[in-house]
Amino acid sequence: LNRALERDSRSTDAWAVRAALAEAAGDKDEQVYALHTQLRLSVAQKLPKEALDALRARLVALDPHAVELFSMNTRFIGTLEPIAAAYEKDGRPHSAIRVHKLILALDPERVASQQAIERIASMPDPSLAGDAKPKDLLADVSAEWIAAFDAEHATWEMRANLERENYTTYTNAGYEVLVRAAEAMEQMNRFYRIFFQYGTEEDGKSVPRIDLNIFKKRDEYLKLGIGPPVEWSGGHFTGGAVETYVEGQGFDGMTGTLFHEAAHQFVSLATNAAGWLNEGLASFFEGCRILPNGTVLMNLPANHRLFPLADTMEKGWMSGPSDGIDPADPSKSNPEKAPTFRIVVENNYAWGPPWYAPTWGVVFFLYNYQDPVDGRFVYRKAFREYVNASGGLTGNTAVTKFEEVVLGNPLPPIKGFDREGAKDVAQPKTIDELTELWKTWMLELRDEQIGRTKRERPYLRWANAALLAKDNVAAQEHFEKGVVANPKDVELALAFADFLAEAKNTDRATRLALAALRELESAKPVDTKAVDRVDRLLEKWDPKRGSIQKAQRELEAAAEALVGRYEAAARPMMVMDLSWRMGLDLDMPKLFAAYERALRSSGRSLTLWELAYDEKSLEGWDTGGNDSFKAAGTFLDAAFRDFSASEFDYQMLALQRVTSGDYSLEADVLAQRGECNFTGLVFGRKDANNFHALVFFPGVPRKEATKAVDNAWVDLASFYGGGSTKTWRHVPVAADTLADGQSGTGRWHKLRIDVAGAQIDCWVDGELVASHDFGSRDVL
Repeated sequence: LNRALERDSRSTDAWAVRAALAEAAGDKDEQVYALHTQLRLSVAQKLPKEALDALRARLVALDPHAVELFSMNTRFIGTLEPIAAAYEKDGRPHSAIRVHKLILALDPERVASQQAIERIASMPDPSLAGDAKPKDLLADVSAEWIAAFDAEHATWEMRANLERENYTTYTNAGYEVLVRAAEAMEQMNRFYRIFFQYGTEEDGKSVPRIDLNIFKKRDEYLKLGIGPPVEWSGGHFTGGAVETYVEGQGFDGMTGTLFHEAAHQFVSLATNAAGWLNEGLASFFEGCRILPNGTVLMNLPANHRLFPLADTMEKGWMSGPSDGIDPADPSKSNPEKAPTFRIVVENNYAWGPPWYAPTWGVVFFLYNYQDPVDGRFVYRKAFREYVNASGGLTGNTAVTKFEEVVLGNPLPPIKGFDREGAKDVAQPKTIDELTELWKTWMLELRDEQIGRTKRERPYLRWANAALLAKDNVAAQEHFEKGVVANPKDVELALAFADFLAEAKNTDRATRLALAALRELESAKPVDTKAVDRVDRLLEKWDPKRGSIQKAQRELEAAAEALVGRYEAAARPMMVMDLSWRMGLDLDMPKLFAAYERALRSSGRSLTLWELAYDEKSLEGWDTGGNDSFKAAGTFLDAAFRDFSASEFDYQMLALQRVTSGDYSLEADVLAQRGECNFTGLVFGRKDANNFHALVFFPGVPRKEATKAVDNAWVDLASFYGGGSTKTWRHVPVAADTLADGQSGTGRWHKLRIDVAGAQIDCWVDGELVASHDFGSRDVL
């Protein structure tokens, strides 16, 4: 049963079996909890009314508090619905969503609120995505339904399609690819419009809808794609469609390709860019990240471009555009050194794979190079002008135009901002001088991404400087990045809220102020003056705050009373379920104390592991092109070369999953002495050479009677490429001992990592062996 729920935690049949087993064991707490969970999932999956009524009747007979739980909706929804409607009518989407989520926390089957959130979420405002979208785009469908859908649309002839505002997606790669890719591209389209300043409300220009053709297999893409595509390509833009495939690059790699190729539509519509600049601009978008709810994080480093570029920069500079390029097969060349800034801008080379990383690096640098004191983007404005001024120029003409438009017009220091004696950031006058600055900046970015160094980013100070310069666009960018990097920074949140309120966006200002208020109220001691100030701001910005507060106070009292009754009835699983769910969904942190009491007293947990390996194939995993790992039923077999005690080469198997928050990863591993030097769990992977890992070393074979030191251990380490590593923790662990005649113990060890924010805990066989704070979530 546990394995069934690990495979599909939304299976109503599995929860029904869990309830039946609990009943047979006389565990009424488990039975009641399982039936309530089955009911919630049945409502979400729109099971027939008769089945829902039967489940409710069964629960009422079994659980004396079920009626009170079911009736909470009628007590409070009548109060909340008019407030939600008024918020939406007044153009306050964040507030309307907040109230509708309160309603859905009470009544998950409330169709009106579900439709309202979906309607509001369709507004062209990326800040709504995190709140408005479901936490999981697959939350309302079961694994069985997805499997049936995927089987029906498994060939390109029977491909599924989903039409949205800006793209129509076609794919035979499965339902998850269909909905997640479609949602990601709609979000991405909004960023294209902002970046290229084309197709916005202000300019009124039209952007035609195009197709996204996502093939499951690479050979399908090469055979059935429009054109057909060139053999070395991972995707292409045809003018009316973007095409790519999933096989070998996984979902993240596939969306990176989509982000790149779809950008060509806007490059052609909004600019005169050609040659390297066309591809460099498109490559800029490969660094965007997609979260499980479809939200896209923008303007991030494309590490698969950054790391190879940094490696070649460290080895030196190409002497010219043909240095390291095989004239017989340029597309398969891999130059050892990097091109200089001049070589890239001169554009005297045939386009191919070797030039993606350098051109990405040029564009990302010019867009993001900052003064560390006032935070201004030194070349961003001038670079925008150069995009159109370049017009496909080559050679010395291109260099002269670049030096004239970009290097000749850096953004000056912000007037009136106190630099406290700090020097201005470097601003070379020639493109050849710029090359070394570019290298330094890229290597620092690489080191920051892998956790080797940490860079201070004072977003609030930068935002204030931008406001002083009357650059509200840059100020908002600093604020947005700041609240993501430091979500508990009250001063930053309130400054951003003030900024938004002045821009007449009191709706989002209210949301930020509420988050700040929660932090202030949870602090010890409480700063009552600060709390009073935020309360006054909320009263000013949210005219219906009094009504919401009254309803929430009554809700909190009812929820606390209900949790208390379950606690008195010795129903710890129901206590944990209600206190955690209502504490989060209804924003009632007081309930978490009851959760902790129930957790400690019962020793039970509501946590369900998700089975990452389907026990049939490596679907959803990235092998990195190696064949070291094989699916073998319930096991994953791993073999890499013949054993040698002196060799420490490795291969890795990566789970293709982007998490929206904290996570845990656990695996049972068999690493026998004399057969395997080490094994472990990788996390925070940037590429095959840059990652962090919990590494288990079983040690060398040791007989029972020997007096040799037993040297099994685990390391928590970071790998930086080029053989460079940093061991953060080195911990001895119990070693396996061989009896006479044994070649191995056959003992499995359970390895586990818990990632929470920038903190990681490492476990071996159920014991906590190491903890470390990496300082930044970006590193992980």
